[in-house]
Amino acid sequence: MSAVREVTYEVLRNLGMTVIFGNPGSTELPFLRDMPSDFRYVLGLHERCAAGMALGYALARGKAAFANLHSIASAGNGLSAIIDSDYSHEIRQTTPEGGPATSAYGQSAVGRTIYG
Repeated sequence: MSAVREVTYEVLRNLGMTVIFGNPGSTELPFLRDMPSDFRYVLGLHERCAAGMALGYALARGKAAFANLHSIASAGNGLSAIIDSDYSHEIRQTTPEGGPATSAYGQSAVGRTIYG
């Protein structure tokens, strides 16, 4: 059985999204560890920068881009670029947002995918 991480890389590969833009937090590190050699990670110093770089990359290619942002606050910081990509440029940007594990509080970890 494949792990979610492996399946995610395969889906991204099949969609031609082998460049990942982001500002990782501790939740994303296991996903980024031992990244396949055909993938490239572009580090942004802020979530808005990472989402904005993904938008620019998508505009230049004319295809969707992948931005990986950390936790709800980071998604909020990058939200203006996500909204910009959808309403101003009609470019689709996939942005998974992971949060800290909440298992210590009796809840499962939360993550959501925003399709801009």
